Amino acid sequence: MTQLEAARKGVMTAEMARVAVRENATPAFIRDCVARGGLKGGSR
Repeated sequence: MTQLEAARKGVMTAEMARVAVRENATPAFIRDCVARGGLKGGSR
């Protein structure tokens, strides 16, 4: 399963959690952004 597929199914992966820590964001925010296709404009 790809990161995009996991995010669209609402599944949090270890990679998403790792990015959340690095970007100082919540894991849910990262998952939702991935599900939408990425961060647009960089705003949170």
